Amino acid sequence: MNLYIEQHYPERPTSQQTWFRSLAFESSSSQAGGSNMTKARRTSDPKPSVTTAATSSATKTRLPTVACLGIRVHPVPAKTRRECKTPDLIAACEALQVKCKHLFNRIADLLEDIRQARSRGTSSLSPNERSRSAMPFVLTVDVGTTVRRNLTARRRLQAWERTGGRCVLCGCRIDGARERWIVEHIRALELGGADDLSNLGPAHESCACEKTKGDHRQTACAKR
Repeated sequence: MNLYIEQHYPERPTSQQTWFRSLAFESSSSQAGGSNMTKARRTSDPKPSVTTAATSSATKTRLPTVACLGIRVHPVPAKTRRECKTPDLIAACEALQVKCKHLFNRIADLLEDIRQARSRGTSSLSPNERSRSAMPFVLTVDVGTTVRRNLTARRRLQAWERTGGRCVLCGCRIDGARERWIVEHIRALELGGADDLSNLGPAHESCACEKTKGDHRQTACAKR
């Protein structure tokens, strides 16, 4: 039957042919329309300038601002700022200004003192440094010829038992568990004292330091 229709009615298309032809027509028309629209868009849209490109790049690299984050910022009115200045706050600020001014003046005075001390080539000394600087300088050669023997634990115990735990300089009892003490020569070696048990005894560390200073002074005076 189909062969008969194609032979006698070649100009009449079948329903399948009609559907393919309509589909081809729609696709061709859509392509033509799309190309026409593209051409029209190309002709209507101008070429992007350098300024536009720079602006777009700057927009891409721009950090998010408060406005773009959706946050509204309202400046504090001048009236509110004036109301914040309460009498207590004003008084505290004035007191702080006075303290700062006093500190700045004190710092300026200290800097001036340091500058003057450096210009004179001297520096302020603490009380301990003053007493130490007042001591005469004693060299090693000023020490006597008496040979010092090693102080063993046995000799240390014998010196302690010799005085019954009392300081040979001040005469007070020494608390061996709480106080610092040493075995001291009653007569200094540099002044001719002997290094034997009869010249040894326990002494407070502070008492021994004062005695050593006096021994140095006597030695320096004897060498003059």
